Amino acid sequence: MRNNLVTIGACCPTCDTDREVFRRLFADYVRLEFPDTPDWKAAKWVQSVLDLLSEEDRWALIARVADKDAVGFAFFKVDKEDRPGWGYITEFYVAREHRLRSIGRALAHEALRLLAARGVENVMLTASTNAVGFWEKCGFERSGERWKNGLDVMVRRLHEPIRRQV
Repeated sequence: MRNNLVTIGACCPTCDTDREVFRRLFADYVRLEFPDTPDWKAAKWVQSVLDLLSEEDRWALIARVADKDAVGFAFFKVDKEDRPGWGYITEFYVAREHRLRSIGRALAHEALRLLAARGVENVMLTASTNAVGFWEKCGFERSGERWKNGLDVMVRRLHEPIRRQV
């Protein structure tokens, strides 16, 4: 998917280049969003995510600017455990210096498009306080529930139009 100079593409789970790009982005994500996480734990976390990509109904997308610089990612799945059949955006990141440039919105749109193509009708995610406004602009609403990680659960029905906020 293209949005001006932004390209959103699938991360190939068997491609060494994609895996290294994803590993770097994920390390940046952990450093920024979870600064108390030790490097060894972050490395183990990203490896577990990369290992999960070989499973059915799990995807990672990489956002690139000018077809080269990787600046963000989305990792998502069709849930089989907590909310069977729901889409679940488990990890989402855009580098701080590339935020507010519609990259996150393009990344979210492509993730939702792929989930809808799989027949998913409802999508959930957990959002930090700083991210709630972004996800609301993408059509998600707070459910009033707190997830196991202590974050707000946000949900969206895929076949409902996005309500524009004034």
